[in-house]
Parts: sequence; C-alpha cells; structure tokens
Amino acid sequence: MRRIAVGDFNGRLQVLDLERPEIAVYNVEAHSTIVNTIDAIQGNAPGVDITPGDHPDESTDKIQTKRDCWAVAFGDSYNNEERVVAAGYDNGDLKLFDLRQLSVRWETKLKNGVCSIEFDRRDIPMNKMLVTTLEGGLLVYDMRSQHPTQGFAYLEERSAGRSVGSNGLISGPKATVWCDRHLPQNRDVFVTGGGLCACGVMNIMRNV
Repeated sequence: MRRIAVGDFNGRLQVLDLERPEIAVYNVEAHSTIVNTIDAIQGNAPGVDITPGDHPDESTDKIQTKRDCWAVAFGDSYNNEERVVAAGYDNGDLKLFDLRQLSVRWETKLKNGVCSIEFDRRDIPMNKMLVTTLEGGLLVYDMRSQHPTQGFAYLEERSAGRSVGSNGLISGPKATVWCDRHLPQNRDVFVTGGGLCACGVMNIMRNV
C-alpha cells in the first residue's frame, strides 16, 4: 500500500491511495491559507500543526504579522515515541519542535528565508541537519553538539546556488537553493538544487 499526502492553495490536506487516487483516504481543512510543504513519518507520537498563526512576528510598529512556513522535516525518530520536527520560515526563522514534550526545543534566525530542510537520516538519533535558504545559503548542523547558549554547531556555504564554470571556479550571481537530499547509501554525500529562473544548478557535495 502506498499513500501520498497533498495540500492545496486553500489549506486543504488530503491523503490519497496511489492505486485509487480519485478517492481521498483522509480529507480535512488543515489551514486557512496555502499548504507550502508536508512531511510525515509513522509512529505513535502526537502530531503538531505548524500554522502561521502559531508563529507571530512582532514588527517595529507592534503589529503582529503571520510568518509563512516554507519547509518542515521529521527527525530523531529512532523509536515510536521520539519525534522532532524542524520548521523553516520565510523570514529566516528556524525552529526545532519536540513532539513528545510538545515544546520548542531550539530556535535560531538565519539571514534569509528557509527553503528546504532534511536530516541525514530521520529514523536514528539526530546526527546532521541540512538547511538551504534564499540567496545561495547552505548550512549543515551537527545535531549532536549543542551549546547551552550558542545552539548547534554548524558549517555554512554561501555559494551553494551558484554554478561552477569550465575553469572550476564558482561564478554567477547568488541564487536560491530550493532543495536538498542526502544519498541513502552514504549520508555524507548530498545534492542541492538551485539557480535563477533562467537556469538550474545541481551540486553534489560531501561532508568532510
């Protein structure tokens, strides 16, 4: 049995059976606005609904505005109870939710909006978390090393969305890194997809 979860511009969430996609197995109005991203994993941990209303951002004129959640990813799912969800927002906020405690475990703010998040493996205790952003941002967090005030250790690459020329040099303007995926056979290797509207760039990288 294979099922897929989809969301639409009106906030409706549906789970479809791929053998009978015309009939929704699950159908609910999950949000009042667009569903940008979905992730899921099996288990008995409670669910969390990361809606824009749960993440107010206070501006200088004291008016609260709703932030848009662009990326979510499950991790730390090494048994049926432990679960975390990493969520990235349009203003660069990055949050780690502990679903067992139903609390925010850690949060930070990046320079640009978060486009994609992925743990190197989500069915083991947290190891590495890959985050990509607008303006060519790529960050690899070491989720095993957390400082009490400075947060998780990380490495940052600001040219991940730029292409490599024939001379081997990185060239061109900074471009958004839209997605990232780890190689299942070797979690130290991952690929990123980015670029501007006129061209796409895929880079294969390796943690060292």
